Amino acid sequence: MILRNTARFIAVVLVTVTLSGCSVVRDLRAKQAYLDGNKKYTEENYKDAIPLYERALLFKPDMAAAHFYLASSHLALYRPDRPGDENRSHIETALKEYQATLAQNNGASESDKKLRRDTLMALISIHSDDPFKSFDDARRYATELVNDDPNNLTNLFAMANLFEKFEQIDEAEATYKKARELNPQDVKACKALAAFYNKTYWKGSARFDDTMAIQEQCVALTPDDPTVYHTVAAFYWDKGYRDPMLSDVKKREYAQKCLDNVTKALELKSDYFEACVYENLCYRLMGYATSNARERQRLFDRADEIKNECNEIRRRQQIEQKVEATAD
Repeated sequence: MILRNTARFIAVVLVTVTLSGCSVVRDLRAKQAYLDGNKKYTEENYKDAIPLYERALLFKPDMAAAHFYLASSHLALYRPDRPGDENRSHIETALKEYQATLAQNNGASESDKKLRRDTLMALISIHSDDPFKSFDDARRYATELVNDDPNNLTNLFAMANLFEKFEQIDEAEATYKKARELNPQDVKACKALAAFYNKTYWKGSARFDDTMAIQEQCVALTPDDPTVYHTVAAFYWDKGYRDPMLSDVKKREYAQKCLDNVTKALELKSDYFEACVYENLCYRLMGYATSNARERQRLFDRADEIKNECNEIRRRQQIEQKVEATAD
């Protein structure tokens, strides 16, 4: 009896060890196939990456990352304007595999959390356009994304962009405002709200005034950053140059505000090429809106002088870049 029980125990141990060994081997094969797939994926060889990720999942069906990159490989091969069953199968498989990624991802580690974010972003994108365009589905995934990290600007921007995509403008505005309220010292949140007010959803100048009021707040957040002044200048020039309903008086006002902000940008960074370009443009806008021929020519001549200064800045920068490249 003792011998029989001992034999039974040894048999169970051997089976357990064998099964455990098989599991280790399967995990190793899955990992190797996954790594080989990543190499092809990095090379943008998505077609060859697909069977490698499929092999990884054959050995380890719960490998969330393999599901994700299999989905991403199919999505990379999908062409929205290309007919045919093979092309459509890429987007269908991508959708299925992204959903499988969510199902297999427990979010335990930071890499898992990032994988979940990227997966939700991909699903939002898929449901924002044909053939799987669905506001309800896209919003559901966007809501999950925001709920995972409510203060994250990227998540909030994804939700706001979704509302814009489906022309839910009031909801988009509320989301941009929420992003600003939750991140009052973040210049990105500030600029995003300003840019939203400057879009073509709005008629008249009311929203442009809101845009510039927010932009001034953005400047106050980073007063030593020349790029914020350049951004404000660009907004004023764009409005003055492109809005045919503006009077010459208003165009000159915007041109002057453009120049004021460009001057601040150049005071902080004298070789700021982009700001220099806008200084030229703002003088030209001022000239176009001036009826006095002599004054108009003076403004155009000044614009030409600045253009030459800009070209000199660019020439020096190109020389410096060549010197740095040679040194490397």
